[in-house]
Formats: sequence, structure tokens, C-alpha cells
Amino acid sequence: MRFLWNKIGCHYSREEWFCMKLALIVLWVPLIVSTLTKYDSAPLSVGICKVFPCDIFIHNGVSDFFILTTLVVAVLYLLEWKTRWLTIIMFLISLLTFSVEESNGVLERRGLLTFIFFAQFLAYSFSRRKTSKHLAQNRVQFSIQIIAVGYTLSAFSKLYNSGIYWVLDGKNMALQILKSFHYQYIDLGNAEYLREANIMVGAFGKNENLIYIALACTLIIEAFALISILNKKTAFVYGTLLLLMHAGIAHVMAINITAIVYPMIIFMLNPIYLAVKFLLSAFKYATNRPFERKTDAFN
Repeated sequence: MRFLWNKIGCHYSREEWFCMKLALIVLWVPLIVSTLTKYDSAPLSVGICKVFPCDIFIHNGVSDFFILTTLVVAVLYLLEWKTRWLTIIMFLISLLTFSVEESNGVLERRGLLTFIFFAQFLAYSFSRRKTSKHLAQNRVQFSIQIIAVGYTLSAFSKLYNSGIYWVLDGKNMALQILKSFHYQYIDLGNAEYLREANIMVGAFGKNENLIYIALACTLIIEAFALISILNKKTAFVYGTLLLLMHAGIAHVMAINITAIVYPMIIFMLNPIYLAVKFLLSAFKYATNRPFERKTDAFN
């Protein structure tokens, strides 16, 4: 644990930033491509589609052009070429694409992912030099701020609409658990989800206090998510806390909001970078160990 803590450090290096960008692109590009190839209309006109004719945007020829543009800007983004302008282009592509998805009645809450690119655009706009120490911090910190604000707004929304009853109504959680697992059963056709739903409902039915504690902890963790923006190490600690929260939600309710969970993991925990550092350190330790010649036990 001390090794991992030391590897976190206090500042964001170029290597860390590249690992974050790589993970973000691996998440973003498939989402954009799959959405543009899945829908051919925007019947509900949600979001930007209320003021922009999104049907034009997703016609075959136009959508193919945007897919190609997505692939090109993704590569250039990794190469750190004209990143200021690339991030605003990526923001606009996300805004249009995910508005089309929502205009088809699919609400995946991908607005947070969209605004991460806008936050990075601001970071690059505030700094005129690529080597600026402020840029190295801001392009990550601004992204974390967007994520933290998303969690905080989620908590405030719960409190505004339900108040403390969001926790006290936990006795009705069994209905939400059943609904979530049945959705998974309908989507995937796996009857195992029905068995898991009955197990979860039975477990919580025997101990309602556990439900209240879990909901209260979730609300508190979301409400104080802005703590994560203090510095790099608090972001890592709070990211770990949020990851445990999401793991509990996924286990109990079969809910995994990819567009929120994955960006949080990428910018707060940066698992690719930590894995690479760990493997390199382990390899270095293994190769630098003094050779110990084994002697024959009979000599």
C-alpha cells in the first residue's frame, strides 16, 4: 500500500496524462461509433436536437463523415496536436451524438462525459504553453471537477426532490432491486438475474437497517464529492471510495452507469498508469536481484 501511495505523487506527469487520454479514447470512440451506426432518426428531439435538425446529422453519408472525423481527432488527441481545438470538436461531436441517443428515448447520462472535453478545452485555453505546469494540472483537475460536480448535483437532486425520505423510503428498495434485475433478464435473457434478484430482496428484507445505512452512505459520499478536487491524493482516495460505492450498487441493484463510473476511474484512479508503473517496478526489482547460487545439499 505504501508503494502504491508513493507512486501517486503530487503532480500529474505527461505519462499519466497519456494513460488517461488513452483510456478516455478507448471509452469514447466505441460509444460515438455505435451510436452513430445504431440510429437513423431523432424522433423525440431532446437536448441540442430541439434547436438543431439532428436527422440531417445521422443520415448515412453525414454519419460516416462524423465517424471518420471521430477516429481522426481521437488519434490527434493522443498525439497532443492542436489539443485546444480538438477538445472543443470532441465536445461538439459528443453533444450531437448523445443528443441523438437521448432523442431515441435512451437515457445513458452521458452528459458528464461530454463536458469533460469542454473542461479540457478550458484548461488548454487558459494556458498558451504546452509545457506549462498549470496546464499539466488543470487539464486533469478540470476533468475531475466536472466529475465531482456531477456527483454533488446528483446528491442535491435527491435531497431537493425527496429530502431525508430518500433514505427513509429504503424499505421500498426491494421494488427497485426487482426492477433492475428484471431489466437485465429482459435485455440478456439470462435467468440467473432472476435468482440473484430473489437473493438480494431476501437479504435486505431480513435487515432493513442495512438498507438505510447503505443509502445514507451513498448520499453522503455523493454530497461531499467535491473533496476530491483538493489535490491528487484526495482524488485517488475519494475515487476509491466512489468505486466501492458503485461496486456495491452494481452488486445489489445490477446498475452500472458506464458514462459516469469509467470517467471517474480514469481521472481519479488512472488504473492504466498505476498498472504500468507497478509492472515496471516489479520487473526492475526482479532483474536487479543479486543472483543466489543454490548449493548442492549433499556437498
